[in-house]
Amino acid sequence: IQGHQIDLKLAEKVFNVTKDSVFDTGLASKHSLVVGNMQRSRGWEMSPEHLTYMDGIQHREEYTQDISSNIGIINERFCIGPSSCPQKYTGTRTKELFYPDNVFPDGDKDLSKYTSELYQQMHAASIDILGALAKSLGEPIDRFYGGDTFQHCSNMQVANYPSLSYPDNTRPLRVKAHADSGTITLLIRQRST
Repeated sequence: IQGHQIDLKLAEKVFNVTKDSVFDTGLASKHSLVVGNMQRSRGWEMSPEHLTYMDGIQHREEYTQDISSNIGIINERFCIGPSSCPQKYTGTRTKELFYPDNVFPDGDKDLSKYTSELYQQMHAASIDILGALAKSLGEPIDRFYGGDTFQHCSNMQVANYPSLSYPDNTRPLRVKAHADSGTITLLIRQRST
């Protein structure tokens, strides 16, 4: 996609600050950022099969300087979503399921600032893409985001795939076959380290 108005330097800041504030912290810090049993696309999350794997291995501090890798994490993510819930959902199960509050580490400044800013840019790009899709189908440009459909439950995930510097034939796939929820998925890749 060209002309998307997403600041890729901001995305790089988000990758770096998430690494420092979430991914390169200990398990207790990560667990303090869990929302809704890791099923709400907010805060720190891991897939159930990855949690099972992590719980079943010995921590391997001799292999790598990567904190997440040493404790058996093979894929983790930090998620945020809209900063507010539409009024009609306040106090409902919909609010709990689709509009949980964003969470950030205690004393955080940069993570909330940068991720919220990038989320807004990604949201704006998604509206432009939905408008282009509608127009290509001969529909009004706001077909997919006007009225009630505008109050959607998007999220932004920053994923971390720690180094796998030790052999282990029991390790599950980092990402299994899946379908993303929603109409579109926008990806920004960081160069591997």
